[in-house]
Amino acid sequence: MDEKKDIIYANYFQTNYRSTQTGFPYINKCLDEIDKAADSIDPNTDAEIVVGKLKSGYEPPGDIPFEELIPTKVDEKCYFSPLANKNNNDECKDDYSDLPPNQRKKKLNQKIDTISTQLNQENSYPANYRFWGRRVVFGGVTEYETEPLPALGTARALYPFDAQSEGSIPMEEKEEFEVVELDQGDGWTRVRRSNMEEGFVPTSYIECFLYNNC
Repeated sequence: MDEKKDIIYANYFQTNYRSTQTGFPYINKCLDEIDKAADSIDPNTDAEIVVGKLKSGYEPPGDIPFEELIPTKVDEKCYFSPLANKNNNDECKDDYSDLPPNQRKKKLNQKIDTISTQLNQENSYPANYRFWGRRVVFGGVTEYETEPLPALGTARALYPFDAQSEGSIPMEEKEEFEVVELDQGDGWTRVRRSNMEEGFVPTSYIECFLYNNC
C-alpha cells in the first residue's frame, strides 16, 4: 500500500513541475513586455495624448472659491445681542449669517424664543391697557391722567388670582375693590384697592356691584 502511495505522490510532483516549466516562457514574456512598457512612459507625450482626446474647445474651468465658514472678525455686539438693534447696531445682521452654522442656529432659536415671549406678553395685556398715572393708547400714543378715575361700583373676588403680566394685579378670594373701568370686551376689568393701587383682573373672577348711575 505504501509503495503505491509513494508512486502516486511522485507522479503528482512530476506533473506539477512539467506544467510550471511549460508556463515559464509565457510568464517571462509578460514580464519583458511590462518592463518595455515602463521604459516607454513619457509624461509630456502622454499628457498631449490625453489633451488631444478630451479637448472640446471650451475654456478650462476656474478655481472653485473657498467659502470661509468661520469669520475672521466678528463684532462682539452681534454675538451677545439676542435681537439685533437696527438703530444702535446697523452693522449686525438680523439673520446672523456672519456667524458659524452652529452659533447661527443657536442665535436664531434664541431670537424666536424672545419674540414668542414678547408676543405672549402683548396678547395677555388688556386691549385698553391702562394703569395709574398714564394711559397707553393703541398706536403708541401716551396720554397722562392727572386725577384718579371715579369709582363705578364695587367688586368682590370670587377666586384667587396670581398676576403674571404687567398691568394686572393679584387678588385673594373675597377681596373687595372699587371698579374704575368696566370690561371693554377683552375679559379684563380695572379695579382699585383702598391704598389706591390699580390694575386689571379677569372679569370672570369677580362679582361686580355697579352704582345706579352707571
